Amino acid sequence: MLTTEQKTHFWARVDKSGGGGARACWKWMGATRADGFGVLRLAGRLTYPHRVAFYLSGGKSRTSHVTHTCGNHACCNPKHLTTRPGSGKLIPVPGTK
Repeated sequence: MLTTEQKTHFWARVDKSGGGGARACWKWMGATRADGFGVLRLAGRLTYPHRVAFYLSGGKSRTSHVTHTCGNHACCNPKHLTTRPGSGKLIPVPGTK
């Protein structure tokens, strides 16, 4: 399980102020890869912020890939995230069970 401190630190790096209300993208303000996907170190391992946002918002899938319905790779708005079947070899979000 992620600690309250880890959750607070994570959400502090997500900009929820975009116009459009709940439909707006929530931009990851931390490090990003060249292709626009956010990255962060959590529990000593690199992971994607959109996966953490999905998990923290109640997403439980561990064998599916979390994808963006908005097309914005830096988006962490849980309403813009969904799953698609994966290979079953997906590494869980660090710090979760």
